Amino acid sequence: MTEDTVDNTVSYTKSPGLKMIAFFCVFMVFGVGTILKFDTYFTDFWRIRNCDPTPYTEGDFMWGCQGITVSRYDSGSIFLGVQKDAIKNAENADVVIFGNSRTKRSFSTNGIDDYFKSKGLTYVVLAAEGAGYKSALITMERFDLKPKIIMANYEIFYTDLISPNFRELVDFPEKYKTRFTFFYNAQRVQKFACQSNIKWLKDFYCSGKVGGRWRSARTASMKWNLVAPEEDQVLITPNPDYRIRAAGQMVTRAREFLEVKGYEDACPIMYLVNSPNTGTSAFEIGKEELGIQFVYKDVPGLYSYDKSHLDRPNSEKWAKEFVKALDPAIDTCLSGGGRYTPKVEIPFDINTADVAGVSDFETWLLRDGVTVSDSVSEAPDGTLTADTFTIEKAGVPIQKIYRETAIKAGTTVTFGGWFWSEDEMDIQLRLIKSCTRDTPMETFATNYNLSNKPKRMTVSYTFKEDHGCALIRMVGLQPGTSFNAWQARADYQMPTDETLQTEEDVETEE
Repeated sequence: MTEDTVDNTVSYTKSPGLKMIAFFCVFMVFGVGTILKFDTYFTDFWRIRNCDPTPYTEGDFMWGCQGITVSRYDSGSIFLGVQKDAIKNAENADVVIFGNSRTKRSFSTNGIDDYFKSKGLTYVVLAAEGAGYKSALITMERFDLKPKIIMANYEIFYTDLISPNFRELVDFPEKYKTRFTFFYNAQRVQKFACQSNIKWLKDFYCSGKVGGRWRSARTASMKWNLVAPEEDQVLITPNPDYRIRAAGQMVTRAREFLEVKGYEDACPIMYLVNSPNTGTSAFEIGKEELGIQFVYKDVPGLYSYDKSHLDRPNSEKWAKEFVKALDPAIDTCLSGGGRYTPKVEIPFDINTADVAGVSDFETWLLRDGVTVSDSVSEAPDGTLTADTFTIEKAGVPIQKIYRETAIKAGTTVTFGGWFWSEDEMDIQLRLIKSCTRDTPMETFATNYNLSNKPKRMTVSYTFKEDHGCALIRMVGLQPGTSFNAWQARADYQMPTDETLQTEEDVETEE
């Protein structure tokens, strides 16, 4: 066949317009068939018609529905800037609340919402499953938040790791943002259809009966109504020393959180949600070290359905009591108080430092798992007099009994020394009653996070009973680490006659 014999004038229709309509119809049929068959992102626009659209009227957004699974959309759509109305509300909120899954559930309650409404405050719950404090740091740096008050669940400072769910969003934002954008636009289409006067659109998109999973665009609180079966519920028993070994590191991480630039004027409040793992001892240490407001309410009679979280009725019970304890702290913030003062590091000066004591740690009682080397490390005064402890096994006690001074009721014993480490690690200093078997146990501990800068660290306790002597115990809380110790001593402040008289008067009145 030659070029001369080819007929280039053949047309499938006499009208170009009809040709385009035919082509468009074929394209639409083929496209819809492909969408349904291969379950692409476009499927959201089709399947969302089965979902009940009612919550849109309350300003909520969907993060899942039957047949539509969008992994991490509930919190990720806010973090990645897709759910624009929720982001705008977060950036304008008076109170920003960070936390983990316990926060996500128990702050998504009527008790919390009613409280902030009564105070005339807007709020947003930026909580995510398994969140640590770095998730909060990244969020604070990512958005232009301008809160009057920042609340953080103190549990998020237990670890410096980013949870796997959040790590995915940080490392692969474009992957998730593309998926989120399709689902976000499918919701916009459904919402538009249901608020329009176009009958065929309403008939197609607004008759769905399947209940979806929703979150408030106003507060980012979760819409949920879980009532756990009674046989799954376990009464919460307080566990104050849960993760006490991390207390020092928690303080260090909290300081990093509190010192994020741009939030100097925000009033910080740390809190806890009741659970079987509520570590109030570390909480109290943080309160003392950070000098800001900490809010915890011991609510008796709470039950956990999974040994971690509260269901909706228990969350409501908790929230009702928690806001009573929270209210004074909120008022302090609103009146201009409660701000964080960054800790000022005072450079070591041998001329003014408290260096009285002895470096005789080689005489302390050691157990397997810890060793001490005498006078092998340079001390703050420049001499080679500091002892070095090597911790092979975490939690092994290093101790000494101070027998020189008998303890009378009301005696305050303070043990202190200089400690530092090239590793970031925690040690615990503990005072324990000793030499007396027939008196009640008395003990008190303080946890410290060590850095490479020598610091004087102390533990102090006022004993309530007479004891023959006190036992001082040090514990390294991370294996495979080492720390240096120098110039330790025990000081005693005896009760005065006036103190004893006051105590006797109180006992008489009782």
